[in-house]
Formats: sequence, structure tokens, C-alpha cells
Amino acid sequence: MGCTARRVGRTATGGPKPAIPIPMMTWRSILLGLALGVFVAGATYFNDTIIGQTMLIGNYLPVSVIGVVVGLLLGVNPLLRLVPRGWGLRPAEIVVITAVALAACAWPGSNCFRYFTPITAMPGRINQTNTAWQAIEVMSYLPGGSGLLAPGQVADWRALARAVTQASGGSAARAQPLLHRLWRVASDQERQQWAAAAQAPRLSDRDTRALLAAVNRELADPACWDAATLGPLPPGTDSHTRIRRERRMLAQALPQLVRPLPAGSGALLAGGRSNTPALNGLVQGLNTSGLLPLNQIPWRLWWPTLRLWGGTILLLGLASWCLALIVHRQWSQHELLPYPIAHFITHINARTAAPAAEGRFPAASSDPAPAADAAVLHSRLFWAGFAIVFLIHLLGGLHAWYPNVPYVPLRFDFQPLRQLFPGIARAPQSYFLFLPTLYPTIIAFTFFIERSTAFTLGVANLVFVLCAALLIANGVPVHYAKFTPNNMNYLRFGAFVAAAVVLVYTGRRYYLQVARDALLPPALKLQRPAATASVRSDPPAAPADDQASVWAFRGLIGAIVLATWWLTGAGLVWYFALGLILVCLLVWLIMARIVSETGLILLSGPFLPMGILPGLVGFPAMGPTQILLLGIGGCLLLVDPRETLMPFLANGLAMTERQGVAPRQVAGPLLLMIGVSFVVALVVTLGLQYQYGLSRVDDYAHWSVPAEPFNSTVAAVNQMRASDTLQAAVAMTGWQRLKAITPDTSALTWVGLGLGLYLLVALARVRVPWWPLHPVVFLVWGTWAMGNFSISFFLGWAIKTAVVRLGGARAYRQVIPLAIGVIAGELCAALMWSVIGAIYFAGTHHTPARYIIFP
Repeated sequence: MGCTARRVGRTATGGPKPAIPIPMMTWRSILLGLALGVFVAGATYFNDTIIGQTMLIGNYLPVSVIGVVVGLLLGVNPLLRLVPRGWGLRPAEIVVITAVALAACAWPGSNCFRYFTPITAMPGRINQTNTAWQAIEVMSYLPGGSGLLAPGQVADWRALARAVTQASGGSAARAQPLLHRLWRVASDQERQQWAAAAQAPRLSDRDTRALLAAVNRELADPACWDAATLGPLPPGTDSHTRIRRERRMLAQALPQLVRPLPAGSGALLAGGRSNTPALNGLVQGLNTSGLLPLNQIPWRLWWPTLRLWGGTILLLGLASWCLALIVHRQWSQHELLPYPIAHFITHINARTAAPAAEGRFPAASSDPAPAADAAVLHSRLFWAGFAIVFLIHLLGGLHAWYPNVPYVPLRFDFQPLRQLFPGIARAPQSYFLFLPTLYPTIIAFTFFIERSTAFTLGVANLVFVLCAALLIANGVPVHYAKFTPNNMNYLRFGAFVAAAVVLVYTGRRYYLQVARDALLPPALKLQRPAATASVRSDPPAAPADDQASVWAFRGLIGAIVLATWWLTGAGLVWYFALGLILVCLLVWLIMARIVSETGLILLSGPFLPMGILPGLVGFPAMGPTQILLLGIGGCLLLVDPRETLMPFLANGLAMTERQGVAPRQVAGPLLLMIGVSFVVALVVTLGLQYQYGLSRVDDYAHWSVPAEPFNSTVAAVNQMRASDTLQAAVAMTGWQRLKAITPDTSALTWVGLGLGLYLLVALARVRVPWWPLHPVVFLVWGTWAMGNFSISFFLGWAIKTAVVRLGGARAYRQVIPLAIGVIAGELCAALMWSVIGAIYFAGTHHTPARYIIFP
């Protein structure tokens, strides 16, 4: 490949041999990285859902990649180095394998395919038993959904009643055959309702509800369609298609009274129908012996949904790849972010600083770690940390299989203390204060981050619980509800916007230069002399590597535009589609920054579009269809971003750069892995789901999350009905919705509060030397992930502070191998129990005992 180092040997007379180029990124490293990524894409759903072990990905330190690489370094590579021809993998090859495989981690699990199939298929089944959905015919707001009428889709019920009664006979019946058929299939009671409504001076809400139920029953009656008057239906036409055709005819006959079907298609499998072979096979499983043949998956029925959402996901994956390339140089070289996860890989991958024997080459690494740290695998402290943690999880796993085996508890129950602090106990996430869990990996990671950052993460959950308890005591509601509009979602959204503003401002000169080079023709570009540029704030126009950033900027703009257009095919108005995309990119960018700066390996979703847009735009300006589509799209893209693509790419670029591999060299394999892993994960996940059925083990993903967009739509429709704005919200099109935007003052206040708090703490961190808090606290507080990890971060901060104060920098460096060993031991233990579970399932076809190491 194009990236090389140089090796200098000795001749027989002792003189230096000519320099031989050593490839830093080889074909075998790329192929091994692709192979590992394909394995991750194919094995994740089986491990996470079928056998229920520790998630193979689950966080930004994935067991299936980092654990395998650690095993490769500890067990396989030393044996390969013994081969005379030097088959051992060099450090640069190790990081290329790791980086390429990390690019596969965004799709197989929680970020995509854990939720993709349930969200797009299960609402139809849930609708069968959900009376609240049925009461407003929520599926009628879905593009491609039911053809029945929903509240707000009839402009004037009295005029419709007059039209139906007039079509009961005579010339009007011949002119309006469908209205005549509605009258013919109506019961006597329904005819009386039509007649009374036609003559009534005004209709009550109860009257309109009765008429809505009557017309929908008549449309659903098979006798409503008369081939003699309405024309023959194609053979095999089901009731869903027939009712939609009736609805179109009704809207054409009475365009001023009946709203047309919502434009768009593909948002849900088969338009949200409940009894299709594709859905029944998915829920029940086909129970085939051996592997399910791929031709038994109903690809034709799935294709519209896969084309819509799969295309959107891949375009946003391309946008993430471009964004990672754009910010990498600023973060890595100008702001010098620590990248703790990449730092861990660099440490454990580094070879000893001693002179290498023939055939064994030292790493060409830019890692500033001292030579003593390069021999971490030869340290007794490393193996002590590895052995202790591995033994703890060995006993824990054996206890899960055999309860009589003693184990070392890592969770402690202080819940009786809740009675002593009733105010605190009412606050969200207070559960974690009274039932703390220790995670050795998190404790160890505090040695790779700044102490103030570790302290901030350590107290983040406590600060949130205390603030929430104070607000609740003063009558201000505090909820951890991503799916519905509330003050905490607005508060976190404001903090995320502030974080983005700070990032852009910090690197403004670099980003502006990249934008100029990408968008302006050469004659209009303003070239500044390199001598006037400073290293951090005013970088010179970039030579070689920045061409990747320039093209990535162009690709980012193109991906955003294309994804916006692509989403309009679902029925989204283009500006709401653009808003959804920008919210996704905002969350992913800031999450990548958090991971790169703090080493927080697990982040949970801060907010969803349907949790912030109603307050910023207003329900009437959105309308039921836009609310529903934004809910579905937001859940698919942001419901659980614990495995978002961009942080994986950021760490991959950082670790390869530290081994001398330029980002532009590895960018191509990363992009290839993004596409290949998506296809593999899609095929394998659908195959396993149709073979075994959707598991009841993961009710949250398979049943709870798919219902949330529809629950939010039902609540919004009822609220608009109560305020008499529903008909106007349904009728609005295009630019009318922009004119109808009415932000909620309370929502804007909370957004401003989040923005102001972040900026204030960020300024204090820069200007006040003793300031203890990092502004990241406002990005992560109150989340499930931070509740899990805060105690461990606090303990790690305390240990690190004690080591530094008692032993100084020398003691700190000596303890680093112990921390690396702890992380490696926990990764290897999680991987071991997953392998044991897979072997047990293959031999017995029974679900193995569950032992979860990482949440």
C-alpha cells in the first residue's frame, strides 16, 4: 500500500544495508479487518438476542473487536512471530485491522438492526390490540397505511352527510356511485345518523365520532365495492388495497371535503398491515431445521421499506464518514484530544523499545508514551490486573451456570436507604445511587483521561439527582422520557447545540479553510501565507492530507442533500426531513467528541426528534403524518445510539495515525467496511429473525420502542382535537407549515438554559484555573448510561488522585500497565463467556445461562 516506513539492517561486514520500505498498511491487514468486521456483522444478533450474552458491540469498546484484538496480541501474534519467515503482525497492521473492524460496529446491534425490524414491522401487530390507536385510526395517518378515515381528514361532516344522503337514490346515486354504495351498506342506525347530521345546524364531538365510526365500517364492508358500478378489482386484491382504492375515489369525488391519502410509502412493512405472511413469519418464526434459506425471506414485501430506510441509513453513514474525516485533523493535531480508547490500543499494541531481532521490526509509532510503557505486555502489573479481573468474571460466570459456586459481587444493594431520602428517591436515575455497580474497565479508563474530566463524570449522576430532586420539590416535573416533549429533552438539546457551537468556534479557521477549498473555485480562494498561521488557532492551508477533508466536506453536503430528498419519499416535508438529518448529525458529532475527549465507552440517547420538535415547532405546524414519520425515523436512527458510527471512525483514525498510517490511506477500507457490514448484518439478522421469530427476551426493542411513535401521535392528535386545530394541521401543505410554526415559550426557555449552562461552564473551565467541572456534565447527566458508570468514574478518579499525590508522575506511569491489564482481562472474560454460550447453544439448542459483564 502507499504508506510505508523504513527498515535498516546490517551487512555481513557490519555496514548498514540499504533502507528497505516496510509497508505500514498491508493488504493482509485490510483483508483481516474486513473479515473481522464481517464476523461482527454476522454474529452480533445471534449473541445478543438468541443466546443473550454480553453484547458483542454494546459500547465503544466492543468485545467483538477490541477483545479479539487483545486475544490476538496476547495469544496468536507471539506464536506467529516464532515462524521463521516472520508472519507476525506488525503494530501498524494491528491498528489497521482494529480500525477497519470498528467501522462494522454501527449496524448489527443497538444502533440499527436491534430495532430496525421491530420498528418497521411490529406496529401493525400492536394495532390489533391497542384500542387507543384504533379509536383514531392512527394507521390512516401513515403514508401507505390504512385507507380508513381518521380525525381531521374530513373538512365538513355536515356537508359529507348531505352528500351521502343525497346519493341514496336518483341521479345523484348514478353520479356518485361510491357514496351510493356507502348508503346501501349502512345499517338503519347509521342511515339515521347520516340523515340527522345532514339536517343538524351543528355537530358535537360525539356526533363526529359516531359518523367517523360509521363511514369506516361502511368502507371496510366488502359489499361496499360493487364491480358493476365501481369497476372490477384485480384478482387477489386484499381488503387493505380495496379500502385504499375506495378512499382515493372518495377524495376524488369530494375533494373539498375529504383529504387525500398521505403521500409517500415504505415507512412500515406492507403499509402497517397486521396479517401478512411476512409479519406472521417474523413474529412466530419459520422453525426450519438448519440455516434458513435466503429465498424464504419475503424480500419483495420488504423491499420498499429496505429501500427507504436502508438508503437513508447508508447515506447518513456516508455523512458520518465525511464528518469524521473533516474534524479529525482539528481534534487530533490542533486540539490534541487524548482519544483514550485509541490510547489503550496504542499502549497494548506497542512493542518493547529494545532493538529488534532480524525479521522483527519496531513500530513506527507517534505515541508519546515513554519507552517503559512500550513493554506493557512484559509487566507483572499488567498480568496481575488481567488475572484478578479475569478470575472475578470467571467466578461470576460459573455462578450464573452453577449457583453454588461463590463469586465476587460487583453490585451492592443500598435500597433500604431510599426511605431515609424520599426526596432524592423520587428523582429519575436515583436508582443507581442506591444500587451501584462497579465496572473495573471504567475505573481503569480514568487513568487515560484528565482528572477534572474523571471527577465530572464521577459526580454527573449525583448532580443530576440533586438538581432533579430540588426541581421536583418546587413543582417542576423532571422525566427521563426521550419519546415525549419535556423539559429535560429541551435542556439537553440546548447543551448539545452549545457544544456544537464551541466545537465550530474552536476550529473556525480550519473549518473555514476546508469549506473555502471545497466550495470556491481556485480563482476565488484566499491563500494565507503559512508564516502567519499558528498551530492551534490558525492552521495553514493544508497540503496532502487535507485534500481528504476537502473532498469529505463536499461529500457531506452531497450526502445531506441526497438523504433529505430520499426521506421525502416516505412522505416527510423536505424541511422536516432536513431537520431530522441535522439532529442526527448533531448527536453523532457530539457523541464522537465525548468519546474522543473523555473515554466514556457507553452513551445512551440524549433525546429524540419527537421529544424536542413539538416544543420548537408546535403540533399544528407538524400535523399527525409528520409527527408519525419523524417518530419512526427518529427511533430508527437515534433511539439507542450506544454504537453510533462516528465515534468508531474517530477512534479508528486516531489509532492508525499514531502508527504512521494517514487518514486518507485508511479512509477507503473504512468506507468499504461500512457498506459491506450493513448488507451482511441485514441478511443475517433477517434470516435469524425469520428462523427463530422475534425474541421475547428483548421486549423493549421488539414491542415497547415500536409503539412509541404511534403513542406520541395519538397524544398529539387528541391534544389538537381538544384545541380544535386538528383539521387545519391535517390540511396544511408545503410552506404553510413553516408559516404556522409557533414555538413554546417554556421549551425555548429550557433550551436556552441548557445552552447557557454549557457555555458558562466551558468559559469557566478556560478562564478559572481551579474550576473542577467539565461542561460534558450537561451532555450526559440524567442518562441511563451515566447512571451506570458514575460510581466507577468517581472511584477511578479517587484512586488516580491518590496515586499521583502519593507517588507522583513516576508512580502514575508504573500503574498504567495495571489499568491496561484490568481492561484486557474484562474484555477477554466477556469474549470467553460468549464463546462458551455459543458452543452450548450449538450442542444443545437451549439458551445458555446469561452472564452480562458490560451493560
